[in-house]
Amino acid sequence: MKKQYIYILIGIITSALIGLVAIQIYWIDNAVTLKEEEFKRNVRSVLFSVSDKLEKIDAAYRIKAHKKGQQLFNQRMNMLNTSAQNENDSTVVFQKDGVTYQVSEKQSADGQMYQK
Repeated sequence: MKKQYIYILIGIITSALIGLVAIQIYWIDNAVTLKEEEFKRNVRSVLFSVSDKLEKIDAAYRIKAHKKGQQLFNQRMNMLNTSAQNENDSTVVFQKDGVTYQVSEKQSADGQMYQK
């Protein structure tokens, strides 16, 4: 009876270990699948952003190649350059009692602000 009891106990323990190994293999497979999907999603996102940037660059070159588009492109670039240069300047315009007031504040080369 004791030998039969030991064989039954060994069989139960063996089947439990096989079940645990099967569950771990399932979890590992599931984790690998999730990581692969996350990687694919990240790659797609990066590819879309690179594609978008390349399309914008291509559109800018096409606009620049067209004469009228080149004029508009140059005007826009001049506006952007002017606004970048005047970034430290601020002007406020307001009206009071029918009189228009304009207050300008500019930053000098040494960093001090002065008003006009």
